[in-house]
Amino acid sequence: MPLDNRGARPSSAARAEVRLLGGRASGHHNGSLREDSEYMEDLFRQLIEGLGEDPGREGLVDTPRRADKAYRFLTKGYAETVEEAVGGAVFESAMDEMVIVRNIEIYSLCEHHMLPFYGVCHVGYLPKGRVLGLSKLARIAEVFARRLQIQENLTMQIA
Repeated sequence: MPLDNRGARPSSAARAEVRLLGGRASGHHNGSLREDSEYMEDLFRQLIEGLGEDPGREGLVDTPRRADKAYRFLTKGYAETVEEAVGGAVFESAMDEMVIVRNIEIYSLCEHHMLPFYGVCHVGYLPKGRVLGLSKLARIAEVFARRLQIQENLTMQIA
């Protein structure tokens, strides 16, 4: 069980609240992605200059725009919610056996270095009278993976 920001293990009530809130218990992000691409493009241009390159060089002229677009895709989870990913695909069911979806591909960015990491995850749950559309489990995993992340937090957020 991961530790909270005070170094304590969250109570079962706190974990349930995290699930009900769509996993937004970390408090690290306010849920809004900056809309103006110009701002991000300027930051990427500064990064190119900081590396000692010429952002006006032919191969780099459009790089700030492409990098902005790429990072918006790689971090699109900030603009999505679990509720949107599920889209009402929760159904009453008498099913009482474990539901498992295996080999869900995960692509994310390490929050420490902003470099990619990837792998697969497996999700299982006991329905307790309601089931979730199987494809929605992968969508939930993607919502959290498409944020700056560490694997340990990603596990808790998907759960």
